[in-house]
Amino acid sequence: MNTLKELLATDQRKADRLNLETRVSYALLGSDEWSEPVTLENVSGGGLRFRQKSPLTQGAELSLEIDLLDGKKPIACKGYTAWCKKDPSRDTYHIGVKLGRMNRLDRQRYVLHLCGNILSQHLNPKGELK
Repeated sequence: MNTLKELLATDQRKADRLNLETRVSYALLGSDEWSEPVTLENVSGGGLRFRQKSPLTQGAELSLEIDLLDGKKPIACKGYTAWCKKDPSRDTYHIGVKLGRMNRLDRQRYVLHLCGNILSQHLNPKGELK
């Protein structure tokens, strides 16, 4: 049986992508006009992906508020649009955002949230591999 460490070592991504109930609101850097919160399609330690009706320019700098839906204040950080792809079947756009700087406590909270979800996907309540 593989250990969790062996399972994670075979993944060549920089960070696991997780499908978590998480929301983000954003504003173009320097703008006071914030988007409505959108549910993320997936999230990782380095970025996030969501879908919306309008495109974002690749490289656009963003102010972000990430709501982990844990009853606490959303995490504020900067980021930029890494990519934007049209989904013609739904007439929407998939947006990939690379996360930038977060303050230390927000980064810690964010990473702990992701780690807890990764572990819950691989371990049962007794701490054994599923």
